[in-house]
Amino acid sequence: MLAAGHGRRASNDGGVNKLLARNRDGRRMIDCSVRAVLDSRADTVVVVLGHQAAAVGSALDEARLQAGDRLRIVLCEDHAEGMAASLRTGIATIRETSAAAVAVCLGDMPLLRPQTLDRMITALADAPAAVALAPRHEGRRGNPVLWRRVLFASLLGLTGDQGARSLLRKHAARLIELDVDDAGVLEDFDTAGRLELFASLV
Repeated sequence: MLAAGHGRRASNDGGVNKLLARNRDGRRMIDCSVRAVLDSRADTVVVVLGHQAAAVGSALDEARLQAGDRLRIVLCEDHAEGMAASLRTGIATIRETSAAAVAVCLGDMPLLRPQTLDRMITALADAPAAVALAPRHEGRRGNPVLWRRVLFASLLGLTGDQGARSLLRKHAARLIELDVDDAGVLEDFDTAGRLELFASLV
């Protein structure tokens, strides 16, 4: 899970960290996002921190106690570079395991249903010719994207703040788009207006 960015769209003065925003129940956004993935059948959940790492990490203390070794927290030293740096840090950590694939999740997408991620994992496992899988809701491609291990080296070669869209285009012929009944694959909270909406949710 990528949670290292500055989230500049959420605050003009940089004073608001969207991942620390609270919903109506008082839960932090990053906690909601991480627990959704922990509730899936993903083997290991790696959270990549950077900007305000101590504060964001503290918001995960309870989840870390409950998840034990299944939840790992890592620091992206060069997070100011952009999303690719966070992605490289996460992939490098996952590559040390025996994982056959990785789901690149975003810290500001707390409404993803665990069952959706489970469906995605199963669908990729059932399609050996595919190298990546993305969810699609009402005709729009969303997140997270699942990547097979064969593309880990390519993910580690990314730079800048564009994420892995270029790889999706390059491997479009071997990309599965899975239709899901889950608007959470599209719902991010990265502006001031969206944070107001998150505060009203449970």
